[in-house]
This record gives sequence, C-alpha cells and structure tokens, in this order.
Amino acid sequence: MRSGRCLAAAPFCRSLNVRRSGCGSGQCRLQSTAGSLSSVPVSPRDSIAMELSDANLQTLTEYLKKTLDPDPAIRRPAEKFLESVEGNQNYPLLLLTLLEKSQDNVIKVCASVTFKNYIKRNWRIVEDEPNKICEADRVAIKANIVHLMLSSPEQIQKQLSDAISIIGREDFPQKWPDLLTEMVNRFQSGDFHVINGVLRTAHSLFKRYRHEFKSNELWTEIKLVLDAFALPLTNLFKATIELCSTHANDASALRILFSSLILISKLFYSLNFQDLPEFFEDNMETWMDNFHTLLTLDNKLLQTDDEEEAGLLELLKSQICDNAALYAQKYDEEFQRYLPRFVTAIWNLLVTTGQEVKYDLLVSNAIQFLASVCERPHYKNLFEDQNTLTSICEKVIVVHTYAAHALERLFTMRGPNNATLFTAAEIAPFVEILLTNLFKALTLPGSSENEYIMKAIMRSFSLLQEAIIPYIATLITQLTQKLLAVSKNPSKPHFNHYMFEAICLSIRITCKANPAAVVNFEEALFLAFTEILQNDVQEFIPYVFQVMSLLLETHKNDIPSSYMALFPHLLQPVLWERTGNIPALVRLLQAFLERGSNTIASAAADKIPGLLGVFQKLIASKANDHQGFYLLNSIIEHMPPESVDQYRKQIFILLFQRLQNSKTTKFIKSFLVFINLYCIKYGALALQEIFDGIQPKMFGMVLEKIIIPEIQKVSGNVEKKICAVGITKLLTECPPMMDTEYTKLWTPLLQSLIGLFELPEDDTIPDEEHFIDIEDTPGYQTAFSQLAFAGKKEHDPVGQMVNNPKIHLAQSLHKLSTACPGRVPSMVSTSLNAEALQYLQGYLQAASVTLL
Repeated sequence: MRSGRCLAAAPFCRSLNVRRSGCGSGQCRLQSTAGSLSSVPVSPRDSIAMELSDANLQTLTEYLKKTLDPDPAIRRPAEKFLESVEGNQNYPLLLLTLLEKSQDNVIKVCASVTFKNYIKRNWRIVEDEPNKICEADRVAIKANIVHLMLSSPEQIQKQLSDAISIIGREDFPQKWPDLLTEMVNRFQSGDFHVINGVLRTAHSLFKRYRHEFKSNELWTEIKLVLDAFALPLTNLFKATIELCSTHANDASALRILFSSLILISKLFYSLNFQDLPEFFEDNMETWMDNFHTLLTLDNKLLQTDDEEEAGLLELLKSQICDNAALYAQKYDEEFQRYLPRFVTAIWNLLVTTGQEVKYDLLVSNAIQFLASVCERPHYKNLFEDQNTLTSICEKVIVVHTYAAHALERLFTMRGPNNATLFTAAEIAPFVEILLTNLFKALTLPGSSENEYIMKAIMRSFSLLQEAIIPYIATLITQLTQKLLAVSKNPSKPHFNHYMFEAICLSIRITCKANPAAVVNFEEALFLAFTEILQNDVQEFIPYVFQVMSLLLETHKNDIPSSYMALFPHLLQPVLWERTGNIPALVRLLQAFLERGSNTIASAAADKIPGLLGVFQKLIASKANDHQGFYLLNSIIEHMPPESVDQYRKQIFILLFQRLQNSKTTKFIKSFLVFINLYCIKYGALALQEIFDGIQPKMFGMVLEKIIIPEIQKVSGNVEKKICAVGITKLLTECPPMMDTEYTKLWTPLLQSLIGLFELPEDDTIPDEEHFIDIEDTPGYQTAFSQLAFAGKKEHDPVGQMVNNPKIHLAQSLHKLSTACPGRVPSMVSTSLNAEALQYLQGYLQAASVTLL
C-alpha cells in the first residue's frame, strides 16, 4: 500500500489498524497487516532501488501473468504484490523495459496497462504527502516514453499515449518544455503510424482545454501550444486531405488517413474551445472548406457491413458536426458566411443517412448542430423550407414516431433560446412503452452499455418522477442486473455514471412517497454492492458509498444491523488511500453519525478512535482537510458528549499544529465553522476553557488573530449562520468576555460579527496558496464522480434554535444588558464604529428590544 502521512503526535494512528515503519523521517507508511510476499526476488519496499536485472524482469513477468488469471485466489494476491512494490525506485523502468523487450505480446500489453495505471495513481505530487515516484525515475520516464510510444504497436501505443497525457497534465509545459518540439518533429516522418501516435497523444493532452476554467495561466499555455502546434497541424491537415485524393481507390490507405483526420478534427475542437485563436481565424477558410468537403463525401466510401459500430467516415463527419456547432455557438460573427453551406450539407447528411445503429452518433451530432443554429432568430430563414423539415423528421426516427415528433417541435421556435419542450404530463400516457423500449434497447447488439440510452433512462426518471413508481420493482431489478454485469469489467464511465444516477432517482422518487420502501431497495442492491466491495471494483466503490449514504439517510432514527456490520470496514486504511473514495466515504460516515450516533457510542465505542484517526489523516492534507472537518463537525454535533470527552483536547492540539505548520485560507474557513459549532454544542465557556487549558491566554489569541480578522472569509449561508450564532454566544454567554482582559476584544468581536452580516465576503486568497482540488485528479479510476441525484440536502445544525441570526444577536444582547445594566450600551456607543452601530440599532428595532 502506498505511503500515507503521520503526524509526530499520532494518538489515533493505531486505531486505524496499521503498522508504522520509517517514522523517523516524520512520515508513516500505512501497511496492510495481512502479510507480504517477501520471498520473491524483488527488492523490498523500503530498499533504495530495485535492480534492472533479468531476474527482476522475469519475476515481474510472472506476477503480470497472474494478474490475468480469472481465478481471484491467484489474481488478487498478484495485484496486491505489484501494488506493494510500486513505490520502489526503478519499478516503472522495469515495466517499460518489459513492454519494449518481452517476446510475449500479451505480457507487453499487460505491462503497458499496468504502467499507465501506475502513472495514473502516482505521478501527481500532492503537497504534504510523500513523493511516490523518485525524481530519477521521473526524468528517465520523460526522456524515453515518447520514443517508446511511437515505436510500439497501436494497442500499446494507446496506453503509453494516455500515460503521456497524465504526465503532461502535471508537468507540461514547465517541467516538460521539450515535449511539444519532440512531438511536432515527428510530423516530418511521413510514417502515419508515428503521426497518429503523436496526434492521439496531443488529443489526450489538449482535450482538457474543453472543460478548464479560463485563466491567464491557461491562456499562456494554450498560446504556447498554438505557437508550436497550429501551423504544423494545419499543414498536416492539408497534406492529409491531398493524400486522400491521391489514394481515393486504396481502402487500406484511406483507413489510416481518415484515422488521422478524426484526430486532427478533435484537436481543432480542443484548440478552439476556449477562444478563437488568431491563427485559426486567419486560416478559417482552409479549415472550413476542407471540413465542408469531408462532410459531402459519399457515405458509401469505406462502407462496412457492421450495423452496430460506426465506421471511420461516420466518426469523422460526427466530429466535424461538433466543430461546426462550436463555431456556430461561440464564433457567430466569424462563422456566419460559412454557415449556410454547413446547414445545407448537414441537412443532406441527415436525409441520406440510414437508420442503422452505427449512425446514431452522427445523427445526434447533426441534430445538435441544427438545434444550436435554429435557436438564433437571424438564421430563421434557413429553416423556412417546410419540405426540408418534413424530410428530416421522416428520416430521423429513434423510439419510432415519438422522437420524430420531438424533432419537429425542436424546430418550432418561440423566440431565442425558447424552443418548445415536453412536459411530464405529455409523456405520462407513454410511460410504460417508453421505459420498456428504453430497457429493451440495451439488449440490442452493440448497445448493452450505450451511454445515450442510459442517459435517456435517467432523464426519463427525472422528468416523470412519481409516474414511474408503479414500475419500480421491475426497473430496479433490471438496473441491478445491469450493475452486476458491468461491474465485471467497467469500461464505459459515462454509462456507469448514468446507471448509478438512475438508481439514485429510483430511490429518491419512491422513498419520498413511501420511506418504508427503502428496505426493498436494500434487499435488491446489497447483494450487488457486497460483490463490488469484495472484488474491490475501484471504479464503482465511490458510487456504492454514495448510494448507501442515500439509503441510510432515508432511515429516520436508527441504523439497521446490516449497516453496522459494514461500519468497522469503512475505517480500513486501504479505502482512505484512494483519493476518489474520500468524499463518498466521509459522506457515508456522516450518515452513520446522523442516524445512529448513540448506537455507535454504545455498540461500537471502540471505533471512535478509528473515526478520529480518519479525521487526523484528512486534516493533515491540504487537498482533503475540508473533508476532515466535515467528519469532525458531525462527530461534535451528533455524538454524545461523554463519548468524545477524552479526545477533545487532543483534537484541538492537532488543529493548532496544522495551523502553525501549514495555514491556508481553506483551513481557516473550516476551522472557524468548527470552533463556532463547538461553541454552540458545548457552550462558550467550554470553548474558552479548552483553549486556555492548552496554553494560557490562547483564547484571546484565537479571538484576536483568527476569529476577528478572518471571519469575513467564511462562505455559505449555513456556515455563516453557524459562525454568527457561535460568536453571539461568545459575546453574551462567556463571563470572561465581560470581566477579564478579554473584555477589550468584546467590541471588535461584535463589529466583526456585524461585518459578517453586512459586508461582502472576503474571497481574496494569498498568492502563495495553490490548492489541489480532488476533482482535478487525473484518470477516471482515481477521480471522485459526484452523483447529482445522491446529493445530500443542506443541513442546518442551528435551524431549530435560531431562525434569524440578526434577531438572535439583538435578543441575546438585550438579555446580557439585563444582567449587566449600563455596561453593554456603554461599550457599544463608545467603541463601535458609526456604520456598525447603525446596523445594530436596526437589529434591536426589528427584534423590538433595547439595551439597558
């Protein structure tokens, strides 16, 4: 298992069932207690390096073979062993050597997949965590991987191309400045196996430009790419088009050339997505003329007999439709003179395209282009030919005449961006036939994991709501069967995501009407969930935890025994070492705490240190500290006070250590919410006493250095409300604030609270802070995918106590002034600034109280 971080004072570490090794450096490796395969002739994990020897290559080969064995008893130990040694120096170089020199093609492919997954898990350097790949290996990998990728067979080339894109995501351009030059130079080779390898890698590397937020840093990078890549790409595009004409009768050559044109078209989309670069604007005629030519190619060119799989020409035309839609939507003025030609070409494309499954993507993208154009009033004249519309609606049929009707209504405009849409009432008479046919479509050849069908199922559930309840028993059975089938080999991330969304919708819709129905869902799903967890299907585990959270939150007052049996396993280190699991795991633990804190306190009291051990690990990471606070807040809010009494002081010590060693704005915001929630739960005096119990006068330092100057940074309505109620308690229910040296901080604290109410949020972040978002983790396997329909309702822990925090402040100050006549008005009038005083008077008036 990969190494985790251990604080010098680690009071909760043992509760996580781990062994420490190498802690002298201040770091701790979390190692499985299940035993290791130490007899194999590969250096142990803590050695400096593994030898690049024939013996180690042979051993690695044997273990890779075992990972392909269908028997889990053989496959799982081999996988665990490889994971245990991947932290050693030279391990990735052994894999690269193997995939280059092995005589066994199966082993070469296996080594390439293993290498890619190794890069996906380990390349990113996370602040405050150990570097999982030594610098010498990083340098060697970058020096050799491009050449190795381009000289490998296509199956291996694709794996290494993905690995390059993951490395590039982290290192390009600053740490890998010569990558572009090395790639562009290969365009001159004339070898389209090499050229397509470069294009495939560039596509993997640059497609992130489609979904990244605009920033100066991003634009600088894109400009660097365009300066080096745009002209060679354009020249390659023109040359490839010419070669298509030269080899018009050579099907084999055309397949290679069309593969290149698809990748070139995808790169065009990525490089134009953020903004219209000057280069492409200047060369628009070249690109648009050639795109138009490709759209009008005879569909029978390179025709295949396969009715399910789209051919190269269909894929190329589909991408060109996407490119045209991008320009029509984002670069209206520049594209305007080309638009009529593209509308005509894509009309003709639709009416001459067959109804086979292989054309689905092409038809979908063509309709998307026409839809994006028809929304704009100044293009209305292009759609006035009724014969053309009728022809389109007759030709494009999905779920028979119903979608044809939908397409017709798509073109019935009511003004800009106001196309007519279906309502649930309109679809209600067709519910049974719609759902039957959608699930039936998944049984068609080539469509068993069709993401568009599963998305349609999800959208239908979402639109129809309670209309699907009569069919839920059948629907959830079919979804569960599909879940079990695809869990054997998850390969379609979007399909899988929509499938879990549909499951969540089934639960939400049904249990909203009948909460007791949650038991039926648990009976239907838990067998599949158990299999996924036991087989360690990493792609599905975060989804399973989210669905389980939704189910558990549906229970009102207690935790069923089936969940409590799972609870100890949720604290196992192996789950928390995978970044993508963390948000879902925290959410699930919060559900346990909200629904069964008393059960945990009594039946699983020995697991409380385990919960706190998880919290300790999370707050040590800048990337995950907010998740640690989510867990801690739930512990404080829901657990019986006596169950955490002995740990409270150590919790604060850990938080202060992190504040002292690695303070960030995000941590400060979370810390402020936590201490105010603690104040609400245990009382203002308890907060002051625990601070001063750690170090004399620390309470004053926290007020002066953290709460007063930083409270304006807190964001979120509930978070601000928690802080407002907590600070109100400090002002009005903490005697030391009125009769000790802390009294001088009373008015500044009140003024900061009024500022929290009335001033804009302080969203400034120091220049030196660079946060790493979990969602940025490269690679589907390690990334966390939030299920929209498993979303947790916002929880207000002071909702029953306080409705309006301003009124609550006024009432609390009135009560305090009653106990201390004359003092509160004096402090307020002499020390509060005029604007804040005016706001306060407004609160008092609204609450119908005065200060005595």
